[in-house]
Amino acid sequence: MDQLPSRFRYLLHAYTSGTATPAERSELMQLVRMPEHEQLVKELITGEMELLELTDWEMDKQLPEERAGKVLGKILGHVPEQKTVRIGWKRWAAAAAIILLVGLGGLRFLAGGRTAVPAVSVSNDVLPGGDKAILTLANGSTIVLDSVHAGRLIQQGGASVKVNSGRLAYTPMKEKPTEVFYNTLATPRGGQYQLTLPDGSRVWLNAASSIKYPTVFTGEVREVEITGEAYFEIEKDVRMPFVVRAGLTRTTVLGTHFNINAYEDEKMVVTTLLEGAVKFGYGQEEKLLHPGEQAVLNEAARSFSVQQADTYAAVAWKNGQFDFDNKDLSAIMRQISRWYDVDVHYDSLYAGAKFGGGISRQLNLSRVLRLLDKSGVHTRLEDRKIIILP
Repeated sequence: MDQLPSRFRYLLHAYTSGTATPAERSELMQLVRMPEHEQLVKELITGEMELLELTDWEMDKQLPEERAGKVLGKILGHVPEQKTVRIGWKRWAAAAAIILLVGLGGLRFLAGGRTAVPAVSVSNDVLPGGDKAILTLANGSTIVLDSVHAGRLIQQGGASVKVNSGRLAYTPMKEKPTEVFYNTLATPRGGQYQLTLPDGSRVWLNAASSIKYPTVFTGEVREVEITGEAYFEIEKDVRMPFVVRAGLTRTTVLGTHFNINAYEDEKMVVTTLLEGAVKFGYGQEEKLLHPGEQAVLNEAARSFSVQQADTYAAVAWKNGQFDFDNKDLSAIMRQISRWYDVDVHYDSLYAGAKFGGGISRQLNLSRVLRLLDKSGVHTRLEDRKIIILP
């Protein structure tokens, strides 16, 4: 799979969201400087400008010269040694425009021509999801985390537990616990949350997901169990491997970055490796994954395979984006349903239609539906139900 377009989108989003590392910013600048990438840059900006509703921008696939110059100035301020860059002015202007546009979201329909359609019917709008989660303690009591004040929450099982700005953190105490307790952190539909485990490993939970974990890690293995989708950054400890169980699968690591998608309403369990190495196991079979690979389990066939991954798509949700590349409508709507906490009713399935591009998860639902509408998928939003129209 050619991952260049996906890598471009990842770098652009990281740049606009302010999360790009110096190395990623440098990589982005190098990519847009290359003459062989000019057509890709033009295609990306054309797709974005056709679909974004920007009242103060020309929507004729070209930036006015004066405005392009201003946009160019914004990006050149971030390019080291800009005076030595030998590149056509138009290419820089296009690249700069994409960088400013990409954070606003865009969607491209791949199944045929686009026709003019009326605006999506919206009787009431729905805000995007946010930091929401419920912590269930070992004794069965629950704490709604989005309703508590920042600071130390509890002390349990040899760990001090704190909550702050959408993140729950466990810090081991000096004295060893006499008993290990298990907590469960769960996000509802329309929620996401971060968790720092007692070993310092970090976990990002997507909507409608959960993770069960001990308040301290003891013994020979650090083991947790998840449902839904989670992204992990694991602290290395060669003496105590880290194991993630998702359904009938297990992922064993020492220290690495990876994503697991194990929603019950998806046909596959997908483990994608970004850094390091992991062993993916199902039944008696295990395979080693390398960065850029993913293990795909077909639970119905009770078999799994290892393939090259689109790592941008796998973690787009963590970076605040929906990625719809090569997804059918039902797969797209499952993502939207979880994040906006809405139900979906189909009067039409748009069989065979595939999509490309992505949309920001920070948009109100009506904006997402308008972009779908421009792509030929007509919808109506009533209360908290999306109706897919013929």
